[in-house]
Amino acid sequence: MNRLGALFPWPLVGVALLLVGLIVLTPVLISNGPSPYLAQAELVVDRVAGGNTTNFYVHAVGATVRFDAISTAVAYGFVWSGGFPTDHLAWTDWQNSSNVLASVLFSLYNPVAVYASATYTDNGATTTYSGVFAFYVSAIGQAGETLNIAVSPATSGISAASSVAVSSLPLAILLEPNAGGPLP
Repeated sequence: MNRLGALFPWPLVGVALLLVGLIVLTPVLISNGPSPYLAQAELVVDRVAGGNTTNFYVHAVGATVRFDAISTAVAYGFVWSGGFPTDHLAWTDWQNSSNVLASVLFSLYNPVAVYASATYTDNGATTTYSGVFAFYVSAIGQAGETLNIAVSPATSGISAASSVAVSSLPLAILLEPNAGGPLP
């Protein structure tokens, strides 16, 4: 027995068994795709202080994730009342992209409403992240230039600041799984 103990010390045997266990279990513990959090879509809003263009980017939170589809649209020509517009919005400038990493759109309109949707599939499970928002820039070109944000009541689960100083942009807003609801 002492010979085996000299050839195979217990700490070495324990480490070897642990490594064998990890090698066997690793394929089970690691999925084949990015984690659901990294695949979650976000809408990034950006504007340069004093500028006349608001830029919108739809992409994954923390990884280079290829979405099956990203759809975006804008609506304009409504009066900003401080909340999401209650009138029916005319959605225009639709962009529907397939198998893309991101989608970019910009708007010269103020106020502007934005619809964003991104569909991701991993291991046969499909999730669509979406959101509907309205944006208004106040005090353009002045000190205190502010981006005001309203989330559509049809969009459940999304929280966003009601206003942000333009100098603090860009602002990332997480889109929620299947939160878009019908377009207002």
